[in-house]
Amino acid sequence: MPRARTHWTCLLVLAGAVALLTATAQASLVGPSLMIRADPCRVPADGEARVVIFVEVTDAFGAPAPDGTAVHFVTTLGEILSPVETLGGLAQTVLMASNTTGMALVSAIVGGVRSSTEVEFLAAPGSASPGSRMIELTADELSYSADRQVFVATWAAELKYQTIEIRADSIQYDMKPKVVCAQGNVMLRSGTRVLEADALRYELGSLRGRLLRITGEVEKLLVEGDALETRPDTAEDSCLWEPLRTDETRTWVKARRAVIQPGRKIILDHATFYVDGTRVMSLRRHVLEPGYGSAVFGNALGYSSGAGVNLDFPFYYRASGRHVGSLHISRNRMGGGARYEPGWAVGLREEYIREGHSEGSFALDDVLHPDRGVRWEHRHELGGGARCNLDASVVTFEDGGPRLRSSGLNVFRPVGGGRLSLAASRSDFGTSEHYFTDLSYRTRTFHVGSGVLMNPVFHLRHSWRHSDQSELLVDVESGEVLEIARESTGRTTSPGINLNFDLPARQLGSKTQLTARLMTGYAWGLSGGGQSVLDGHLSLTRRFGPTDHVRLSYDYASTPASIRPSVFTFGRQRLRLNGTATIKQFSVRANASRELDGSRLFGTVSVSRALPFGSDAVGRPFWSIEASHFFSHIGEYSLASSRFAVTRLVGRYRAALCYSPEGHGQYDSRPWVGLHGYGYTYSGGRNLWLELSAATY
Repeated sequence: MPRARTHWTCLLVLAGAVALLTATAQASLVGPSLMIRADPCRVPADGEARVVIFVEVTDAFGAPAPDGTAVHFVTTLGEILSPVETLGGLAQTVLMASNTTGMALVSAIVGGVRSSTEVEFLAAPGSASPGSRMIELTADELSYSADRQVFVATWAAELKYQTIEIRADSIQYDMKPKVVCAQGNVMLRSGTRVLEADALRYELGSLRGRLLRITGEVEKLLVEGDALETRPDTAEDSCLWEPLRTDETRTWVKARRAVIQPGRKIILDHATFYVDGTRVMSLRRHVLEPGYGSAVFGNALGYSSGAGVNLDFPFYYRASGRHVGSLHISRNRMGGGARYEPGWAVGLREEYIREGHSEGSFALDDVLHPDRGVRWEHRHELGGGARCNLDASVVTFEDGGPRLRSSGLNVFRPVGGGRLSLAASRSDFGTSEHYFTDLSYRTRTFHVGSGVLMNPVFHLRHSWRHSDQSELLVDVESGEVLEIARESTGRTTSPGINLNFDLPARQLGSKTQLTARLMTGYAWGLSGGGQSVLDGHLSLTRRFGPTDHVRLSYDYASTPASIRPSVFTFGRQRLRLNGTATIKQFSVRANASRELDGSRLFGTVSVSRALPFGSDAVGRPFWSIEASHFFSHIGEYSLASSRFAVTRLVGRYRAALCYSPEGHGQYDSRPWVGLHGYGYTYSGGRNLWLELSAATY
């Protein structure tokens, strides 16, 4: 009897092990789950507006992805920072608005899974006429204030933008508001129309300005439009004619010529860098990215205890308004699924621009490695308002592991006051394939009363998945482990209609605002039952000052997995609370989120204080202290960590000495879940570490 009981116990243990291995293998084939949203979802197409893209990444079991999981982003319009890393299962990036109106399809990619959302770029009232977005600035002496993002051109200064040409003894151009100030022998030209003045202040975004003439008596005129129409100006503000301020600038870049793509790039010929009046280096050509603020080399250098020294130094062998080519010498570069790829690499990036026609980029992450990652993006104007966007990539997650191959196609065309679009994507991760196609027609916007806007969308979606699955069986007598391969295929086709409602913001008193969005619809599953769709967002914001506020928001998502390519839970409700406040020189930021069914809870709280040791030209303190706490609870998984830091601005970079009682955390080479390869196991780490990053703002 004892022998029989032992025999049955062994069988149960073996059966449990087989079930666990099978469940893990099946879960790994499902891959991560992504939930993506944009805030706001509509912004002006001015090249300056920014949209925050949020992505929540969970594994097949519903637990948050490990910290440091790389999330790659692709957009059909505008510019987006990619890749970014998760913290507590969340990733956040910024989409910079395009100068072209239209709908941007923003996609997040983790492993073999892609999830998308839409952001609309609207024409701003009084915006400039269509044309080149580039600004060309030349002068005998041309300097760029990296701290204030202002150009100063003196002696034979000339600025060109679309049909506008400005010449003067001195020109200053402020990149943020796109304002030009000129003094001395000013000439403003558009076509055959020429205006002369002694001083000028001009807004490139709206093609409006003011000019000043002193010929015996003072004459002030307003200038508007491509035709340079003038009328008397009654403004009495003398500050309008003063040069733009560039005092307290520590970093200057001098060049012979600058080509500016608003919100995207600054291309400099023969750039020489000065810090506190000392010449640091000279480069034949260099490209600045305004998104990095005053850091003229972006995140070229960094350090952390988990990855050591991180280096990404670009060398531009070609830089013009049409082509930008660069070699990137990097160490511990960002990889496909791990936090960093160790060792040195030489990357290649080519960007091409044919305004009004096409633009794109091609990149190799390491030209010397046989398993190099490759990425290509292309946007093409087809005429008549139609546009085509393509992207393709190959990413390697680990040596000897499978490679992710993905591609996407998006075609947009105006039809009958609406927009017809076709989106198709494919991803292949060796053991699984996924195809997704979406044909949709978005009608024109309807006003349904009380300021409410409605957009009907008719769509036909098809999803096809195929995976090679394997089971492990144990022979009870011999103890031999047998692997049995099994294939599985699933497909879903669903026509449907969605109604998008955008409610105008409502003021509840002088300091409180209510905003709401709603999407409802129905999809008829041709390979399954029909599904109703209801997504909603409601937020209440209370402001206590210029930056202090508290926001409470409620989200409801009932979109099933058969409708979207990512995994959603039917009837998911979430409550968010976030805010910022300044209390006795302490800056407090808090963010918390809770699923109303109690399955998920996470949040962060941070408190920082500037130390009284001075600040730079844009008001950032040289020294500051910060304490933060993160907590997360999802199902059976719980995580909490604290972080304390002392921060010091060092030139154009920020250095932080950090301490965590729980350990900073590193990642080893063991896969976290299955074969999809997007995460790695958390293995603890050091309690004290140093971080060095670009001092962006």
